[in-house]
Amino acid sequence: MEALEKNAYENQSSLVAPLIFIGPFAQPTIHHAGGYLYWTKDADGKVLRERHRLSNAIYPEIENELDRHAPLENEVCEFHCLLIRISFYKQIGGLDDRLITREHIDLALRARAHDAKVTFAKDSHVSYMAQNSFKLYDAIYNMYRWSDELAIQSIETFEGSWGIKVNDMRKRIAKLT
Repeated sequence: MEALEKNAYENQSSLVAPLIFIGPFAQPTIHHAGGYLYWTKDADGKVLRERHRLSNAIYPEIENELDRHAPLENEVCEFHCLLIRISFYKQIGGLDDRLITREHIDLALRARAHDAKVTFAKDSHVSYMAQNSFKLYDAIYNMYRWSDELAIQSIETFEGSWGIKVNDMRKRIAKLT
């Protein structure tokens, strides 16, 4: 947390993303080292996409190159861990609680709309334990969080809020059924 806070104060950032690993740490694999949003086109028009920097890179192999590959400037903070300045949080009216997916992209677009500074703190390291087994009491939350029906509703809400399309496999599969 200290590295996130230091980064926020030194750079006057509204949002700061740490270096996020996928756990466990047997082989430290990067999930997110900051990221950015970009546009592509498909048959239906423009589609907003997200890119994680250094995703799936093995940390010891790129540690010395991190400065070159992951500049301070950033656009996206994943919700595994982030620092948000409370004044910015209040300015944007909090988070959109209708979203169970794409909430970090919604936040990135709001930051962009408010000219908020978003940075990456390479010295702040966190890991989410994606490969740990779940406990029975986790089932209710995970059934909600990863419900295809609710995720599609969330994506449609996001698209309606921003007037844009998001490329998501769940929506394409749902159209086929």
